[in-house]
Amino acid sequence: MIPQHHFLPINFPGSLCICPRIRGDDWLEDEIKGFKDLGFAHIVCLLTEDEELLLGLEGQDLLCEKIGISLLKLPVDDRCQPLTHRDFLGRALDILQRLEAGENVAVYSRRGTGRPALFCSSILYFHGIYPEESMEIIESVLGLPSPDSTAQREWILNLENWVEGLSDLLMDSRGLPG
Repeated sequence: MIPQHHFLPINFPGSLCICPRIRGDDWLEDEIKGFKDLGFAHIVCLLTEDEELLLGLEGQDLLCEKIGISLLKLPVDDRCQPLTHRDFLGRALDILQRLEAGENVAVYSRRGTGRPALFCSSILYFHGIYPEESMEIIESVLGLPSPDSTAQREWILNLENWVEGLSDLLMDSRGLPG
């Protein structure tokens, strides 16, 4: 089974894609195998724990480990901003390093529009793409306004402010001065 996915046309050695939620319960193992078959090394799940349970995804940790894909859980409430900017942006930097190393990454949430746009825009910002442009890229790939919540759009447009106070994070993650 090949999961639904949308590649972002960004010049990384690895590939970055946005996906709507993976199918759970009886379909879960096939979905994760589909990501592996497509060459993905990492899956980023932006669902909350309650959403994972509701959608039948509670076994994804073990299945990802069994199949050989790393799973990063970074829960963000639907239509909301990240609760901890430092952790969220630090994880975005980590994923950027993996993309620059040639590894493929899939990012998903329930609908695959809002929360993945937050995370991917953060990655693209660290890659040198301004927030407005990152939203245009993501919207063109998805064919939908993305993100569709005002709070999330404002967060993306304020990425420079969120990053400004985290120069030590940039030093830690990339080994470069902030």
